Amino acid sequence: MVNSIMLHSTPTRRSVIICLFRHDLRIRDNPILHYANSHPTATHMLPVYCFDPRQVNLTRARGKDYAEPKSRLFNLPRSSKLRTRFLVESVLNLKTNLKKLGSELLIALEPPEEFLPRVADELLPEYDVEAVYLQEEVTDEEIRVQQKLIHRMNAPVESFHGATLVHPEDLPFPMEDLPDVYTKFRKAVESMDTPFRPVLPTPKKLKPLPGNDLLDQMLTVDADHLLPSMGVVDTAPDLRTVFPFGGGEDQAIERLTDWVWNTKSISTYKETRNGLLGTDYSSKLSPWLALGCLSPREILKQVEAYEDSNEANVSTYWIRFELLWRDYFWFVGGKYGNGIFHRDGVLANRSDDQPSWKVDPNLMKAWIHGETGIPWVDANMRELRNTGYMSNRGRQNVASFLAKDLRVDWRFGGEWFETHLLDYDPCSNYGNWQYGWFSVAGVGNDPRENRHFNMIKQAKDYDPEGKYVAMWCPELRDVPVEHIHTPWKMPHDVQQKANCVIGRDYPEPIVLQEVWEKHVARPPKDTKKSSGNPNERVSKKDSRRRQRRKAKASKPHSHR
Repeated sequence: MVNSIMLHSTPTRRSVIICLFRHDLRIRDNPILHYANSHPTATHMLPVYCFDPRQVNLTRARGKDYAEPKSRLFNLPRSSKLRTRFLVESVLNLKTNLKKLGSELLIALEPPEEFLPRVADELLPEYDVEAVYLQEEVTDEEIRVQQKLIHRMNAPVESFHGATLVHPEDLPFPMEDLPDVYTKFRKAVESMDTPFRPVLPTPKKLKPLPGNDLLDQMLTVDADHLLPSMGVVDTAPDLRTVFPFGGGEDQAIERLTDWVWNTKSISTYKETRNGLLGTDYSSKLSPWLALGCLSPREILKQVEAYEDSNEANVSTYWIRFELLWRDYFWFVGGKYGNGIFHRDGVLANRSDDQPSWKVDPNLMKAWIHGETGIPWVDANMRELRNTGYMSNRGRQNVASFLAKDLRVDWRFGGEWFETHLLDYDPCSNYGNWQYGWFSVAGVGNDPRENRHFNMIKQAKDYDPEGKYVAMWCPELRDVPVEHIHTPWKMPHDVQQKANCVIGRDYPEPIVLQEVWEKHVARPPKDTKKSSGNPNERVSKKDSRRRQRRKAKASKPHSHR
């Protein structure tokens, strides 16, 4: 009788939290992992990642019938093969790291709002779905996914903040009162006693996976077929790249450690950040930040540790400064929503004397292929297309050239960057096009910032010997240095001697500006570097105030 009762007793009901990873492909400082793992009643956890056919090309995926995803205005591919490869590498590294913690990653090739309800249905005979946890996002496509999940899931869908250095709840103003000028935002944050929350502890072991035969099958993903299913073949990286790194949290932590502690490049960053050649002129952390392989708080933790062991200087501060720029664009996205994609900007500033933007296929083609006839522009655009990376200085210049010199709709540039940049994220990309790099015809947050870069001056300031141009425009490698940035000025006999006849070996310029002329004959050594973005200028008083405050003991924060 006792045995009979034991056999037929009802077991304790088990419950699972589904962790949907999006732009948070890491185990360190990850709120959804932290709170799922510490949930008081959930017995199991199921990590999930969905390759969304609206974002990546799944036209070759077995058993699927998806169209290739295109950009919203100019029908460009949503993601280049290089960018897709970096994403896949990052997801697979997350899978590896979850395994080390006793878990796994369920990978799907379909939209989350279609896949997760099916998973929940499969779990229901044995498990209650306690909740779906995901990272809070502020852009339209991600918000729509979350809203559809809320509608379709018979379980709570809860979001957590983990994308920014400053938690939105800690801002000294409500989101709707976010300043429209970055400097005001920065000073408000820097005046706070404890503006940054500490890094969350990395879990040592995760809750078990739910046991289910179908889930066990689905967890067996053939990693070797992921890239081919997205049309990405195994090709060797361009040896000229300044970003010779792979995707994933492990590579991100290795790079952060090397740049801060081994090379100590952080100590001179303010002086080297406008570089063009080599891996260490900048941190190169942005691609991992964009996918959430690395949290901004993890970077700050290492910066503060370096300052404790060495010293704080303007270069170590500058990392904070730029992380706050990134935060600011995220908050602008939260305040203005789809305004970050609008032609006339988040404030809809447009004066009557502004000409209409061009949509000229010939100009656009020359720009994207690096065939404008302006070597400084062409070198940067070729680097982007071949490696998925471009320096911040380069981005400023090619953006200015497209919008100010060619008068092409700046949103075409934004979408081209979306296709190719390994570090693409919508808020930073479109925020920079509108405000951070320059105000495109006054459409940015601060219409006073309406800068127009001089291509020849910039080239001679930042590539005085033409080494960068020669690397990416090999047809110019034998051109004398005094002509390398203005090859159309070469006498014909010099062109022939350099094996670079303009119009045959290298294009004629598609546009020339009178203001460039005064820099054509000026030797690079006589060219004074520009003072840079006024938003980057800081007073001595500000600099002293920004010296890191020691962390104060405070009550624990919720990261929701």
